[in-house]
Amino acid sequence: MKILAFSDVHGNPTIIKTLLEKANNADILVCAGDISIFSNNLKQILEKFKKTQKQLLIIPGNHESPKDLENINNSVISIHKGAYRIDNIVFIGYGTGGFSKVDKEFELFIKKVKPTLRKDDKVILVTHGPPYGTKLDKLPYFEHVGSTSYRKAISQIKPFLYICGHLHENFNKKDKVDKTFIINPGPEGKLINV
Repeated sequence: MKILAFSDVHGNPTIIKTLLEKANNADILVCAGDISIFSNNLKQILEKFKKTQKQLLIIPGNHESPKDLENINNSVISIHKGAYRIDNIVFIGYGTGGFSKVDKEFELFIKKVKPTLRKDDKVILVTHGPPYGTKLDKLPYFEHVGSTSYRKAISQIKPFLYICGHLHENFNKKDKVDKTFIINPGPEGKLINV
């Protein structure tokens, strides 16, 4: 399976056009939030992705609310606070925010999801903000600003892939924690073989 992962498009028509072209080489699309600017033209943006005839798994960023992504069209699936399974590949999503170091609601969510995972599952965790203590949450001239709750989830559910966004300064950066490959694919996206 080939995933086109992207985040923080913010409604940019040039970037959307690039993503739609890249979608031809993907089996499924995954957006880690902020596809719009405060949900302006959100339905029109998502209708463009429907034309790819590929499933779009999406979480809200800090520019969308979970409600904004409900019942858009049959090719868009919000995985916020949920999971989406394709055989033994499980996409787990948790959106919004990106600004807090600790997210107790997320930690409870992971506790509920963990028992549903099978031993042979390949987990892909998708959050808007990055996990703490990686190349993806370090800001220039500042400190690590990611979530310790997200970082803890890596050791709890051991995803083989972690897709996030939010920090524009870290677009296209990647890192590894234990066996988990972490990427901020940025708005122009990355094709990832699974």
